[in-house]
Amino acid sequence: MGEETDATIGVVFVYGVTFQLFEALLKGEKKAQKFCLRARMNMQDGNACLRDPVFFRYNSLPHHKTGTKYKAYPTYDFACPIVDSIEGVTHAMRTNEYRQRIPQNMWVVDKLKLRKYRIQEFGRLNFEYTLMSKRKLTKLVSSGEVEGWNDPRFPTVRGMIRRGVQLPVLREFILSQGFSERLVTMKWDKYWSSNKKYLEPRARRFMAIAKNTAVTLKLTNVPDGLISLQVPVHPKDKSMGTRPFFLSNDLWIEQGDAQSIKEGEEITLMQWGNAIIDKVVLSDTGAVASLEGRSNPDGDVKKTERKICFVAKSPDNVAVDLVNFDFLINKPKLDEEDELEDVLTSKDHPTRVSTRMIGEPAMRHIKQDQIVQIMRRGMTRCDQPLATTGDVSTSAIQLFVIPDGKRQAMSDMATGAESFKRRV
Repeated sequence: MGEETDATIGVVFVYGVTFQLFEALLKGEKKAQKFCLRARMNMQDGNACLRDPVFFRYNSLPHHKTGTKYKAYPTYDFACPIVDSIEGVTHAMRTNEYRQRIPQNMWVVDKLKLRKYRIQEFGRLNFEYTLMSKRKLTKLVSSGEVEGWNDPRFPTVRGMIRRGVQLPVLREFILSQGFSERLVTMKWDKYWSSNKKYLEPRARRFMAIAKNTAVTLKLTNVPDGLISLQVPVHPKDKSMGTRPFFLSNDLWIEQGDAQSIKEGEEITLMQWGNAIIDKVVLSDTGAVASLEGRSNPDGDVKKTERKICFVAKSPDNVAVDLVNFDFLINKPKLDEEDELEDVLTSKDHPTRVSTRMIGEPAMRHIKQDQIVQIMRRGMTRCDQPLATTGDVSTSAIQLFVIPDGKRQAMSDMATGAESFKRRV
């Protein structure tokens, strides 16, 4: 069947080849490419993982560290126990789907007389509408479906942090799962709700209005020009300081808010005071084209039904791209027969939607990775600040919307891009 090799790799056998041929395999010589290195265990063993598994095989692809120096490499089954042992791992944590490989793992440790360690098993954790398979995720990266392993739609640590998950929340969530061996498929709601609770007392507040549907509100009893004042960056924590905020007689408000306002109604302009709407002008399509009203400084903000966000028209307003994401797949759980290409959400609508916003001037100071709340829209993470550094110039702040858990989803888009567009 084969010959025993030198003691350098313990009781490992080369089937049908000599040790010299194994060296030829490492060099990628043509005569050796069809061979592989296998461990002599027991081909009749009840555990298929102990039936002489392959430990080395030919691979001509350049290695990211050694380049083309070698043309054969150890398999995961052979390399993993060696690395865990020599690098000082005391508890190797793995999902119980690999249970049958534990005897194989320990066989390598015993034969090579390596330091022993403990393998701690736990049940695989899955999420609805989410790919957890590294093979499938690799396929999405390779095909260009996503921008990389840190894509905010990915369930990787880098992806989730880029989406806006905070490390203390992630750590607490992982610890809360424990080492249950039960296979679990979870919704995303609890995960994102916990993240929102963590962010609420820490996130600075700002106002921004969707540019393509913005409606003008003219206040006839307010003088022309901008009025500057200081307002709290967080309504419940004055210790976080203030930000400059501008008022004027010419404001932008959301189309959705404008459509809900009736002539003669008193509304509250957030962080300013009350106003009475005298006139609502409609376009030919039925949308609100503009509104006209009067500031009412004596009005009671507690008695108004509508609290309206606004941005004063100013040359210092900031362009903001508010980016929302949908799930990459359109099924809660994939079946064995499902082909990845058939369940991609992008077949029906985009999984990334960007909306240009008009942001208040103070937003120009938002920094990379900073978490801020766009009032009445939710938490966001700054993926790209407004800056000019060297040859890199950004004309708009890019903010990623962080799900709040209310939609029981990783995505705030819920049913796709169309529902998101309707809300803005």
